[in-house]
Amino acid sequence: MAVSNFFSKIAMLLILVTVFSIYLLEISSADERDLNNVIAKAEKGNVNAQYALAVLYTTGKLGSTTVAVDSTLAAYWARQAASNGNADSAGLLAARYYEGSGVPKDLGQAQKYALLAMKISDGHPIGSYVFGLILEGEKSYSSAIMFFSKAADNGNIEAGYKAAKMTIDHQSDIILPKTISYLVAAAKAGHAKAQFELGSLLRESSKTRPTAFYFDEYFKGRKVISSYKKLHANEAYAWLFCASKQSVFKAKAQLFWMSESKEAQILAENYYRKYVAPFK
Repeated sequence: MAVSNFFSKIAMLLILVTVFSIYLLEISSADERDLNNVIAKAEKGNVNAQYALAVLYTTGKLGSTTVAVDSTLAAYWARQAASNGNADSAGLLAARYYEGSGVPKDLGQAQKYALLAMKISDGHPIGSYVFGLILEGEKSYSSAIMFFSKAADNGNIEAGYKAAKMTIDHQSDIILPKTISYLVAAAKAGHAKAQFELGSLLRESSKTRPTAFYFDEYFKGRKVISSYKKLHANEAYAWLFCASKQSVFKAKAQLFWMSESKEAQILAENYYRKYVAPFK
């Protein structure tokens, strides 16, 4: 069964932000190799085993065990674990109802489980993200930014990008250093659109000092080459170069109009090696 792009991101998020130590305390390495043991424990109500199965059928892998991705089974075990107070399972179920993966698409149920995830764990990275998506759909942008920010502060890179992008698009008069920090985190994680937005803001700030202060924290401790304009322009070029290498057409268009100094070219190649190549 194919995994949607949305759930590819959710699956990766599970791997990045979920701590499996509690699960591993109760499920042995032998259980990892014997799926039937995990299923037996899950059927007896072991919440850690239930969550493990939800992750297993979402990602197709847990330890040395691999299975075919199965959205229906993933949703079933997520529901069992969520009912037993597992925040990650509630968040995963919220995402499934939002996307309609393994369950009928239902924004009411998505909201219910997103709120449950946040009730169990304040600022839950998936629950807050899904709730932000629902608010975005309702055009409640200020509230959506708040929940995306909560998710970002708990490790959700995609939510950080969404918070930053929404701030740029709908609250451009209050761009804060935190907005920049979200873009930087996502850009350094290989997020092409974040690299483009960061490069675009840096390019704008290279032209006018009133927007340059957005980046005071970004450049803190950096050696000024000759002026803030050149420093910002070089960084803008480097990030737009990275985005262009990931097929962001608008980045290519901006690069066409930019002069490329030797310093900018060297920086761009360095950023490509660090922030694009490892994620291909």
